[in-house]
This record gives sequence, C-alpha cells and structure tokens, in this order.
Amino acid sequence: MNLKQIRFALAVAEEQSFTRAAQRCHTVQSALSHQIAKLEEELAAHCLSAPHAGSG
Repeated sequence: MNLKQIRFALAVAEEQSFTRAAQRCHTVQSALSHQIAKLEEELAAHCLSAPHAGSG
C-alpha cells in the first residue's frame, strides 16, 4: 500500500466515479483502476466497486 493508492481510493470514494477521480488526480482512468486493484489485492478485499456502464 502506498500514498498514491490511498489518494486514488479517497478520490473514487468522494467523487463516486472512477473517471472523475482520475481527472481530479491528473491521471488516466486505467492507471487509477490498476492502482485501486493493487490496493484491494493487498488488503485482500474488494473495497470499491467499478461503476455501472454509463455512470462514470
């Protein structure tokens, strides 16, 4: 776990959108999703759900 992963997770939680969180963090959505997946793997938990199609 690193600070970037925590910052990304917080942005997703606050924005309720991977796309908006990526914009806020000045990164692309795929990089943000990858970091969230790594964080979830490290925590052995599925913390954040991917948004449904069209809601991002």
